[in-house]
Amino acid sequence: MMQVGIWLIPRSVAARAGGWDERLSLINDFDYVTRVLLASTGVRFCDGARLYYRSGNPRSLASRRSRAAWESAALALELGTAALLERDDGPRARRASADVFQEWSHAAYLEDEAAFERLSARVASLGGSSIVMEGGAAFAALRRLVGWKRAKRIKALAHRHGFGRISRLKARLAAGGPAR
Repeated sequence: MMQVGIWLIPRSVAARAGGWDERLSLINDFDYVTRVLLASTGVRFCDGARLYYRSGNPRSLASRRSRAAWESAALALELGTAALLERDDGPRARRASADVFQEWSHAAYLEDEAAFERLSARVASLGGSSIVMEGGAAFAALRRLVGWKRAKRIKALAHRHGFGRISRLKARLAAGGPAR
């Protein structure tokens, strides 16, 4: 998935793909870009193209993690993968679909239990995924010891108690930046 602002989409492809689904908020571009790719005859890349994208805005659609936002994410994944699987219901497409649901189930864990359950059920219905929740070295070691769910709980607890601020400070100091 590439940020949708980087795409130059011919009008004819956009017309075949259909419009943007305005019901969606969180990952609202997933369904649209999937349909655009399926409506196209190929993708060309332009070396050196750049997109400057501001992230980290807590009020942006991408930052929302409400119940409605998680429902939007699940619906966007359902719509986008349904379009793919309608074209190709083979093992590769099913695995790719399961993988995207797995990534988002990891994100939903601890944030929205219903979304986590829904996304995990889709992973299973598509035949499973081998995607492992990623993290830094400490998270990876902890994941191997106690499993990804407990590791994520421990990480969340550590961040609530200031670990995130400490690790960012250490990174700034290691890079020669100010302590702030």
